[in-house]
Amino acid sequence: MSSNSTFTHLFSVALPVICTLLGVLVTSWLGWFNSHQAAILADKQACILRVDSQEKEIRLKAGDFLSAYGEIASYLTVADKLTSSGMQKATSPLFKAGFEMIAFSPTALSNSTALLLNALRATIIDNIEGTLSKERDENLEVLFGRWSENYGAYLASLSQQRDACR
Repeated sequence: MSSNSTFTHLFSVALPVICTLLGVLVTSWLGWFNSHQAAILADKQACILRVDSQEKEIRLKAGDFLSAYGEIASYLTVADKLTSSGMQKATSPLFKAGFEMIAFSPTALSNSTALLLNALRATIIDNIEGTLSKERDENLEVLFGRWSENYGAYLASLSQQRDACR
């Protein structure tokens, strides 16, 4: 056999083997790449869902808290005579919602909620005893403002966390 026909025979055998190996390598790499991209996308989606869940939960807790706070503010504004039993019944939803906020919130918002609840408790006691204090009302406004700022800051941090997921 001539050297030219040996080379042709070797080439005709090696070329399909090399092409098959290249095909397997490319297919394997594309499979890995697709799996890697799918894992990255799943991780991003899970991160966004986690942040969305936290935001939904805090908004629900804050909604309950603010609703109960509004009822007490309204009650304190229009009630002629406050009694301990009436106030206990009226404030129960407020303190329940407030303590749920404390349990679920990050530290700054949790502390603001606790301070606001404590100030509300003191204001309610003053109203029952008939010892209204302008300083208490002003303190309550400051604490509510601080609570609102901390709540807004927490929502903004959730938005930043969501952006970091992408």
